[in-house]
Amino acid sequence: MNLGNDIVAILFLIACTAFIYKSSKSNSRLFKSTYKWIPAILWLYILPALANTFNWINASEGIKNLTSNWMLPLSIIILTASIDIRSLFRITPKALIVFFLGTIGIVLGGPLALAMVGTFDPSLLNDAGEHTTWRGLVCITGSWINGSAGQLSMREAFGCSEELFFTAATTDIILQNGWLVILLYSSRFQPQLNKWLTNSVSQEYVKESLKVETEQITHQKIKFPDLLSMFIISGAMVGIQLLADSTTQFGVELIGNNPTDSFSFLTKKSFWLIILASLIGLGLSFTSFLKKDNTTWSWVGNLTILYVIASIGLQFDLAVFNFRFSFFIIGALWLLIHLAFMLVGAKLIKAPWHYSAIGSQANIGGPATSSIVAATFHPNLVPLAILLSVLSNLIGNYAGIIAGMLFQWII
Repeated sequence: MNLGNDIVAILFLIACTAFIYKSSKSNSRLFKSTYKWIPAILWLYILPALANTFNWINASEGIKNLTSNWMLPLSIIILTASIDIRSLFRITPKALIVFFLGTIGIVLGGPLALAMVGTFDPSLLNDAGEHTTWRGLVCITGSWINGSAGQLSMREAFGCSEELFFTAATTDIILQNGWLVILLYSSRFQPQLNKWLTNSVSQEYVKESLKVETEQITHQKIKFPDLLSMFIISGAMVGIQLLADSTTQFGVELIGNNPTDSFSFLTKKSFWLIILASLIGLGLSFTSFLKKDNTTWSWVGNLTILYVIASIGLQFDLAVFNFRFSFFIIGALWLLIHLAFMLVGAKLIKAPWHYSAIGSQANIGGPATSSIVAATFHPNLVPLAILLSVLSNLIGNYAGIIAGMLFQWII
């Protein structure tokens, strides 16, 4: 370990994170045009990857350990603890059912799509270690149910090469944007879809959705968090490190060090850090410790995630990048399976189309994009979209782990 080089690398990653974060919020025509064609999240991979490719700055093992063992768990704790659990109880039952069917469609759809495409291209089912196709696909599962935090968590939990992860991230961005366009366009066919789903084209169904209301959000200024919150977060981080060591050892004693075992993820410390961080974050979400400075902590959590993305980019060499078109085929089939689960459920319970559209984007996108979809149907549906997106973030890591086990079972 070269401390001087590591400090330079960390400063470079912080600079990249700050630059992308600030420029993505800029009103500059140059930045808006740039991020329109290549999203900011992808630039966070590209800029550090370029530095590594040209051998300007490299990621050492120390940088990798800092990212996977400390920065990612920290962001998971903060972002999960910031969730308002009580607000989730205001979601209408039909919306909740359709949303969960969409989640199940994502969890099952990936392995099913891989199995289907694998019958035509058996090489996709071969075990190639960290280059195995399913390891990249499970990162997409994490992203679709829990955003960037879920994507990074599944990478750490199941492992995949930098090249494969970059392919997964690129495919994810393209499919997400394409799916968003389809859902927005579907609002034009709302009467026809509702006639098929509910046997009615009446707008009365909107009134049921409007039971979901959220309190007016006060935009607080970012400020230095109180010492008690910092002490709790620090204690939680130390605690999960100690627990992760013991649970990892237990996993090794239980199944040994066989990487081909379907439960081999139990022997990885990164897996236990993600699970423990999620559980502690969930526990803290029932308290008010982080709620007083929620704006500040959310800002810290999001910036930490951006730093983790940049750190992963620094581990990737663009010179060896070989994009896999098969990911698109699997992804398109995957989305159709996800949609089928939602439509069958919506038809059975006579749920209107906007529940499927909002629930799908809450799963695959996030609060911002699901709110856009919701507003396309009715402005007052935006709170519903936000709550469903929060719920998606809450269950994302657990759903991703189930999907990872199914992927391994398929191959």
